Amino acid sequence: MRRVILSGLWARRRRLAGTSLAVFLGTAFLAGTLMLSGTLRANFERLFSDANAGTDAVVRAAASVDTEYGPARAPIDESLVARIRALDGVAAAAPLVEGYGQVRGRDGEAVGGNGPPRIAASWVEPAALGGYELAAGRAPRAPGEVVLNRGAAEAGGLRVGDQTVVETPEPVRVRVVGLATFAGEDGFGESTYAAFALDEAQRLLAGGPGRVSEIRVAARPGVSQEALVARIATVLPGGVEAVTGAQATDEDLADVTGDFVDAFELVLLVFAGIVLVVAAFSIANTLSIVVAQRTRESALLCAVGASRGQVRGAVVAEAGAIGLVASLAGVAGGLGIASALKAGIAALGASPPLDGLALSPAAVAAPVAVGVTVTVLAGLAPARRAARVAPVAAMREADAGEAAGSGPLGAVVRGLGTLLARAGVLRGVSGRLARANAARSPRRALRTASALIAGVGVVTLITVFAASLKTSTLDRVEASFGGDLAVSAPAFGGGALPPSLAERVARLPQVDGAVALGTGSARLAGDSRAVTGADPGSLARVLDLDVAAGSVGGLAGDELAVSEDLAEAEGWRVGAVVPVAFADGTRSDLRVGAVYGRDDVVGDVVIPRATWARHAVQPLDRAVLVTLAPGVGEAEGRRAVQAVMRDAGDPDVQTRAEYVEAQAGPLDLALGMVYVLLALAIVIALMGIANTLSLATYERRRELGLLRAVGATREQVRAMVRGEGLVVAALGAAGGVVAGVAAAGALILAVGDAVGVTTLSIPGARLAIVVVVGAAAGMLAAVRPARRAARLDPLRAIGGAV
Repeated sequence: MRRVILSGLWARRRRLAGTSLAVFLGTAFLAGTLMLSGTLRANFERLFSDANAGTDAVVRAAASVDTEYGPARAPIDESLVARIRALDGVAAAAPLVEGYGQVRGRDGEAVGGNGPPRIAASWVEPAALGGYELAAGRAPRAPGEVVLNRGAAEAGGLRVGDQTVVETPEPVRVRVVGLATFAGEDGFGESTYAAFALDEAQRLLAGGPGRVSEIRVAARPGVSQEALVARIATVLPGGVEAVTGAQATDEDLADVTGDFVDAFELVLLVFAGIVLVVAAFSIANTLSIVVAQRTRESALLCAVGASRGQVRGAVVAEAGAIGLVASLAGVAGGLGIASALKAGIAALGASPPLDGLALSPAAVAAPVAVGVTVTVLAGLAPARRAARVAPVAAMREADAGEAAGSGPLGAVVRGLGTLLARAGVLRGVSGRLARANAARSPRRALRTASALIAGVGVVTLITVFAASLKTSTLDRVEASFGGDLAVSAPAFGGGALPPSLAERVARLPQVDGAVALGTGSARLAGDSRAVTGADPGSLARVLDLDVAAGSVGGLAGDELAVSEDLAEAEGWRVGAVVPVAFADGTRSDLRVGAVYGRDDVVGDVVIPRATWARHAVQPLDRAVLVTLAPGVGEAEGRRAVQAVMRDAGDPDVQTRAEYVEAQAGPLDLALGMVYVLLALAIVIALMGIANTLSLATYERRRELGLLRAVGATREQVRAMVRGEGLVVAALGAAGGVVAGVAAAGALILAVGDAVGVTTLSIPGARLAIVVVVGAAAGMLAAVRPARRAARLDPLRAIGGAV
């Protein structure tokens, strides 16, 4: 049987090439994903380890509040630096202040990509304690002087000696006095870094003099990190802790890999799984046809003494061999996929450290194991069919397909063919033959289309779900926002507006009122949550939050408002006391003054702005909502507000309609990325159609020869095969859309309330494009099989020559 398997593989190597290619692409995507995520982890680990190599201990506030970019801690007293320096075993101790700062380039535009944070800090000396070291110029010494990371300076067209603006978030005019590198790199990915002198950093970022974010300490030779931490602990007040440099590095790395790399890897692995599932349909279909074409061979094996188990094992072994070879090739192809993904990430403006490619044992073993497993599982059903062949079948010619074209499935295939004919796509004798051939074996048509059904179904599911989420979000935002204009910070990277902006806008004669939405995080009842700080009265005039209990406009200084979802989850009602830990290290008990239903604009927690301002280390706003004075038109009001924005970095000034539409912008971006990633699944599905048509052409070579013999031209044969491909692709695209819409509806019924989807929205035009593109691609997939069919020699084909 071993010789039979090997000879069978070799004899059918061309027919199994399409199957191998499907496995190759699926495992290549999986291998590329693992390589890319491994590269990210390795580079982040290298960067943090190199940057913190000179830091043996970090002194910081013990309590923290989780934010989008890691834990936020209260400032600590700068006087601790002198105490720590006086300890035995301490070689150096340096304070660090860190916060938000947006760098403007030479052209006045913001520097940085989508996602990476904008960092402002104090310059740390010695450089071994700061992570950044000078590559040109000098350290900042006076107010208005900054050092930029070299990558940000190059992106903004800035050099030493140039003047620019750093928004903290209030705009600060600065002169670039130095350029720095981070662990030898031009920067930390696309993050921007602007370092001030310590005094100015404290004023801009820490809320005043004498306050620092943390203290970094280096040990003398022979003093371990653990021993150093123990000595430092003896001089620290309550609420302040010391951790080893290794622990701080591990925490920094965990924050980055947990928030970015793990999520990034999970998304890509989900798509790799989808690609492999689609590939499995193509594999199963191809093997089914190959097994059907070998009915006589399987019967002969049984007739000469082979057991059903041996026949079944031969087919499974062939599938395993295909999977092994294709998966090993897929690992090599993963290098190209990883490089393509790197280029795609860079094109989106988010460039994490991706030097080289990390090839770990898991990145090799996992794709091979998954590829072989998927291929073997896909081959089980064809193997069972091969083992059921009776020996008597060796005495007659076998037909690989089923002749019956009746039944619901046959009617569907014929109906699609008729529809395409009436649309003028399938015409003439070739069109009639294409419809008849597709309807003659409807089960085969369905198997051929199954991979495309799966691929298009996933695309449709995501499209409908995203459209429903977008429609639901826009409906809620439109219902809640009653203002005329909105000023918004960038959606990515922690962009912010200066707190003074709302006051300046409110003073305009064209403006009736302006409310700022402050942004930050606090720990409520032990859990970190995003918080919006806003003036309650102004907020209630601009937003209809669908208040279910209490009054948002009447919130007192010791109260807060929460969404219905949060209130239900925590069991809070109006009057309930909620312990709140702020990022500045203070704690307070606030009462629930209102519960509201619409949380799309303000999130789950609203705290009066005066209360929030007392506890914000660096106050930041993310939006200003504006109502215009009576009689002021939208265009006039917009011009007036834009004039104020010129001194604040020119953030976007949007009309009400633009602001509402912008709330769904991240969904559109995510959907675009989904389409790009799912394109590979569709390609594999179309390859499956091409492979099946090629096998069908081989199987029907006598039929095709007879057609040529009775006068059919090569062009008519090509048109017939292309027409079959069109019918099959139309079946796959239409079936995928129907299945995807049904799956999306079921998903919304199951989780819609939890994720805020209240409306099923079916984008008919977009789905119609999916069907048309899928059907057209089916014709393209049939081009090569059609060309091969047309090249058959009539006499050799009638005689049964291969």
